[in-house]
Amino acid sequence: MSEKMTILEVLKKVKHIDRKIEKNKDRVARWCSYFNVEVGQLNQKPLPDPPYNTEKLIQALNDLIKLRAELQHALHEANITNTVEYKGKKMSIDELIVLKTKTLPMMLGCLRLLRRKEKTYQNTSHMPEEERKQVYVVNQFNPTTRDKNIDEIEDEIAKIDTILDEINITLPTTIDR
Repeated sequence: MSEKMTILEVLKKVKHIDRKIEKNKDRVARWCSYFNVEVGQLNQKPLPDPPYNTEKLIQALNDLIKLRAELQHALHEANITNTVEYKGKKMSIDELIVLKTKTLPMMLGCLRLLRRKEKTYQNTSHMPEEERKQVYVVNQFNPTTRDKNIDEIEDEIAKIDTILDEINITLPTTIDR
């Protein structure tokens, strides 16, 4: 019986394949056409073979893209089918990832909108001096509560990171080693 790769191993392999894909794309772009500096000279020699065969590079590139797609599918399958308990609720790993990468950061962004904003002094320049002294800022939020909520969300993201790290190390996928 073959041993299955963990999520972390698949993630590392996907990253490695991504680097290979980029290298091959660069090589294809560079060597699909090139200059022969010896053209037009009296003693013209036959063209040397290019260092890379573009057709083989394209085939290798397509094979890598297909392999990457298979690995990504295995990751998605593992993230959707496996569940974890978080805050007393069973949820798929995918739901936990969405919570960490989308939902909580959006909530943080909303809380960070709550800042003290003062209009510039010029906006009150049309007022008499005595009235300007009576102008003050009205906050419709409690900065202490906002900061506490931001800290709680950041702590929650850190906890989810820890859970996902442990899952990535231990959970097998459908891909054989």
